[in-house]
Amino acid sequence: DDPHGARHALQRLGDLLHYVLRLDRTREELVPLDEEWGFVCAFLDLERLRFGDRLQITEEVDQEVLDCLVPPFVLQPSVENAVRHAVATRRESTHLRVAARADHNGQLQILVSDNGPGANLAEVLSSRGLGLRAVRERLAVLQPVAGALTVETAPGHGFTVRVTLPLMSRAGRMRPSRALTPLH
Repeated sequence: DDPHGARHALQRLGDLLHYVLRLDRTREELVPLDEEWGFVCAFLDLERLRFGDRLQITEEVDQEVLDCLVPPFVLQPSVENAVRHAVATRRESTHLRVAARADHNGQLQILVSDNGPGANLAEVLSSRGLGLRAVRERLAVLQPVAGALTVETAPGHGFTVRVTLPLMSRAGRMRPSRALTPLH
């Protein structure tokens, strides 16, 4: 019924596949956040087609951190989990917030949060699910780039994933260019 929408969806699906295949071929350990963000935007475009107004997105990605280096697929699994466990499980609208900025300590803070049903934190941390576990493992093996993943959730109180990484660009360590407040 919507040839233009179908073309757009196929283009975004092609963007996703191109990114995944390129990373598989090149085995890059770090990519600019700009590329990871583009991958997530393509994913979210497809999910918007699927869920329409049930998926509300707030994007708070500071332009100055888009050159920062991050592990590939550090952001998308958290976004996918939010869609899968918050948006897809409810009839009402779900708000998804994706944010990235530098903090005062020279760290890149990436945040994915939703106002969905939340979960029992102990069950999440012991889950055999692949998404968050894969991100945590990727952060643990990257040297010299050490990172951390934290989860905040409780039944009925949404879900928040925070990834903290050193603020690095292709040119080396970056410093925040202005005083920034932490992501909450």
